[in-house]
Amino acid sequence: MPERLAEREKCTHFARMIRKTISIDNDAYALLKAKKARNESFSDLLKRIVGPPDAQMDAQATLRRIKVLASEYLAANRPPPAKVPGDELPRAKAAKV
Repeated sequence: MPERLAEREKCTHFARMIRKTISIDNDAYALLKAKKARNESFSDLLKRIVGPPDAQMDAQATLRRIKVLASEYLAANRPPPAKVPGDELPRAKAAKV
């Protein structure tokens, strides 16, 4: 019996992966998918984007940071608003106003 115990102590311990489900909208998913490398997991991608773990950062802060990054990306890549016919003043009138 002690031989088996000694054998177990030699074994390498592997960390178990705990799975968590998060909900994100399609725009955020498309953003993450575009940033993800071919052989990179979404977990690794999020760690890369958010940065190294910080003892002070909790899950809510991480999600807030992801939302901010997604919002910044979408704002920077948003197409200009469509022009509405009749919404523009003629140049001569615009100069007087």
